[in-house]
Amino acid sequence: EREQLALAEDRVAAAAAGGEPVLVAADGAIHPGIAGLIATRLVERHRRPAVVVALDGSGGEPEAIGVLRSLAEALRPLGD
Repeated sequence: EREQLALAEDRVAAAAAGGEPVLVAADGAIHPGIAGLIATRLVERHRRPAVVVALDGSGGEPEAIGVLRSLAEALRPLGD
């Protein structure tokens, strides 16, 4: 878990430093069984919604964590 959390932290470092409203980490080394836990840790550390995607050969399984209202507000500027 620690190694995968460190990997996710590396993936979101620039976005976190730049003040992005939502953090996204996607990697094949992230196990789908702990993607939600990693997303929770990112939310706790960075105080913003996070999406972690455990990539596999067919795409991936996203886990979105955060207050839904906050996530909706963060995505609103992106439009439809």
